[in-house]
Amino acid sequence: DKAKIEMGERIIEISIKSEDDILFIDGRRINLMQPTIQNYNFKRKKVQGELVNPRDCERRFMTNAVSKFDEPFLLKEYSMKEIVHKLEVEKYFKEISVLWKIESNPLS
Repeated sequence: DKAKIEMGERIIEISIKSEDDILFIDGRRINLMQPTIQNYNFKRKKVQGELVNPRDCERRFMTNAVSKFDEPFLLKEYSMKEIVHKLEVEKYFKEISVLWKIESNPLS
């Protein structure tokens, strides 16, 4: 309602046509950038630095992963480009956690 929006109340509107429309909710967080969501009076964080398409990102990350064959990969290093490829194209990972970004050596 417009009065609530003008009063500064935080409002999230979700367009739901089927149960699939709410699968993005993981129980704790809602991605407010979903195309089916309209939100009002939420502060947006400013993005610092440049945005990079993950499919082109060569930055390296330490990961924990489980392959589709249930093989664990503990603390293995991948670029974001490799992670996306293995997830989307090869369908290799059953699950993966990105733990931290590996900083490049400024002297090299």
